Amino acid sequence: MATLLAVDVGLRAGLALFGENGRLHWYRSHNFGSAARLKRGAASILQGLPALTWLALEGGGPLANVWLAEAERRGVQTLQIGAEIWRERLLLPRDQRSGEQAKQRADDLARRIIAWSGAPRPTSLRHDAAEAIAIGLWASRLRPCRRCPPRSPRSPPRFAVKWCIRLCLIHAAMTPAPLHKALEDPITQHAAARAEAYRQ
Repeated sequence: MATLLAVDVGLRAGLALFGENGRLHWYRSHNFGSAARLKRGAASILQGLPALTWLALEGGGPLANVWLAEAERRGVQTLQIGAEIWRERLLLPRDQRSGEQAKQRADDLARRIIAWSGAPRPTSLRHDAAEAIAIGLWASRLRPCRRCPPRSPRSPPRFAVKWCIRLCLIHAAMTPAPLHKALEDPITQHAAARAEAYRQ
């Protein structure tokens, strides 16, 4: 079941849909062209995903607010970050020395995620779609689970998200994944590469 949509916010936006198992279902780049078309497009996209429970956004400003408002209206939890957040987790420090270098590494990572997920391979992959894929993989590891307490009706959704992320991160730190799962997980592979780079 598809439960998480990652969006690299912009009038030309990257979109990536992930399932409950953390694997990629589909990805695309969409040129909305104007804020008015974005508002209609965001509503249409979320309406077409009735099982969606999470929306992860990279970016801010009025364009991000369109997605946030539509998600709020539909009861979809949201998570909003800057690029530096997921890049710090998924990319090596040497791969973040320039924006162009980080985009190239995000492209490489996205192609690995596509292959790992068994999603259709791209003939071409725009950088906004590649970044949406990376955002989605990062966010899929942080979603609240059944261990987390229910959100109070008086609490803003984004406050509940931040609280639940803290709990899930604590639990993840205390509960290592099975070895065969860790070896095939792109995040774990990148973490191992980071550790090796620091040792050198």
